[in-house]
Amino acid sequence: MRAIPRALLAAVLICAIAVVAAALLSGLQSTPQDNIRYVAPVGAARATLGQTIGNGYVSLRLNGVSDANSPTTSDIWISDSSYAPLQRFPLAPPEGSKYLVANVTVTSAQNVSEPFRFSDFRLVGSDGNAYYPNNAVCDQGCSATVLRNYTLTPGQHGDLYVLFSVPSNISATQIVYSASDPAHGGQTALELNAES
Repeated sequence: MRAIPRALLAAVLICAIAVVAAALLSGLQSTPQDNIRYVAPVGAARATLGQTIGNGYVSLRLNGVSDANSPTTSDIWISDSSYAPLQRFPLAPPEGSKYLVANVTVTSAQNVSEPFRFSDFRLVGSDGNAYYPNNAVCDQGCSATVLRNYTLTPGQHGDLYVLFSVPSNISATQIVYSASDPAHGGQTALELNAES
């Protein structure tokens, strides 16, 4: 019987250790999106349902959060969708999930155009996790610039409907607008309470 050379044995052992270490590290580094805990930033401005709150360049008011399967919500979603591809966005959520739609009134508070993205919203669920938006539509007051150009123009005012996919057993506790804002001092966070 032939002996296995020590160099070959060492190389195989090193490769096996590297594969196991890589597998363990990748498992530690990948965090599923639906398990991201929301931690309120220091200095976040807070408002109750129906109350307007601002940060100097945008004012927001949460008018409500509803289930996308509600006929009223789905009718608004379709009728306010001036961006044609959004009209075909399915309102049938993945199995085990539901879609919640946050109706937020957005108002520009500046005399110049400002960056504004619906993707800067988060829904904080009853489980404490943050959920990212899937899509959004706007009424005629804000659709073209907000959704296509990611810009809030001077004097702009309108209703934004932001769609979130959440597990079936989760309700909304907050809608948070959190954006990186170097022009206005770093990070801005506006927390809108979804519960009355």
